[in-house]
Amino acid sequence: MKKTTFFLSFLIAQIVVFAQNKQVSVTTELKRLYDIQELPRYIPDTHEWEKSSYDTTGGNDDGFSGRYSFVRRNPDSTLVIFEAKGKGVINRIWMPTHVDDTLDFYFDGKDKPGLTIKFYDLFSGKVFPFVHPLCGNQLGGYFCYVPIPFNNGCKIVIRAKRLQFYQVQCRSYPDDYAVKTFNPKFSADEIAELVGTTSLWNKATKTADDFFGGAKQVADLNMTIKPGQTTPPVKFSNWWSYSWYGDKPGQRL
Repeated sequence: MKKTTFFLSFLIAQIVVFAQNKQVSVTTELKRLYDIQELPRYIPDTHEWEKSSYDTTGGNDDGFSGRYSFVRRNPDSTLVIFEAKGKGVINRIWMPTHVDDTLDFYFDGKDKPGLTIKFYDLFSGKVFPFVHPLCGNQLGGYFCYVPIPFNNGCKIVIRAKRLQFYQVQCRSYPDDYAVKTFNPKFSADEIAELVGTTSLWNKATKTADDFFGGAKQVADLNMTIKPGQTTPPVKFSNWWSYSWYGDKPGQRL
């Protein structure tokens, strides 16, 4: 009887953990920006993809003329620059140059945008929740890493007749995931996660303790792996760790 009770308790616990792993929200996606345990973790049945201004014919007109810089043109000449079906999360938006136009984000098939924001406000790092250092402008252009999840489709429209260079990266989830659609009015939990993430990113000096609060074991090895050669990982007392090095002595990837 005790064995049966233990097995059922274990099974229920595993089901709860499995269900929790299929919850997607601003909070869970922000955690991926600092939790080192999430970095190597494979997300089953998901698909990473990007919509950008690249030349789909294989030529070199990657945004220069604007011919490939949109999905389609609306009757009012505004441009749909991103469109996704089903569940997903936008995890990066990049543009190299400043424009004075407005972006409308339509979520879950609705006719009215769930987020309307000026280009500058999305990337300035000063307008909540698109704050520094998750959003900003550096030598490589304007960037935004604030996650924008959606449960049933997303469309981005720019109120402009022409756009050149841009990238929107997205992760699509299967139907059995529960995704909480983005709302610019963050909950208390979302605010706390955003503040924690930005505080960590802003730290001048970071240590392993900032990214992982559990017990840690460290091994320092120096080895060369030749082409075709396999080498076993480093074995610790309670987990396995892989260290990868480049083709130059002392180069760590």
